[in-house]
This record gives sequence, structure tokens and C-alpha cells, in this order.
Amino acid sequence: MFAFLLLSTSPGYEVKELAIGLAAGIILDATIIRALLVPALMRMLGQANWWMPNWTRVALRIPERDPTANLAKQGA
Repeated sequence: MFAFLLLSTSPGYEVKELAIGLAAGIILDATIIRALLVPALMRMLGQANWWMPNWTRVALRIPERDPTANLAKQGA
């Protein structure tokens, strides 16, 4: 971000526009998206946040989990 802000002090207006736009995008991404929106969505989605389709389990060779095993742990 600081590199783009330093570029915004250059004499050419084309570079200034690009540098300011990139710096603003990085600030927006780092603060609003990654610090606020992603954790809030993960909290709202709960266990659905960690859902994995079966084809990716096969491709990654991850064994299938028993969905009732999680319920048994919670009930015990």
C-alpha cells in the first residue's frame, strides 16, 4: 500500500490515478473485507462454512466423515 501511495506523488497524472486506486483497493480489502466481512460470514455460516463437496474429498483423498458422529459428541 505504501509503495502505491509513494507512486501517487510522482509527476505524471496517469501513474497518480493508478497508484491511488490500487492503494484504496488494498486498504478496502485489508480492512473491510478481510477484517470485518469474512469473519462475520464465517460466524453466520457456522458448520456450513466448512462443507466440502464429495468430488473434492475424492480428489484430495480425504475420508468421508460420519455425520452422526458429530451429533453423538454434542449429545454426550
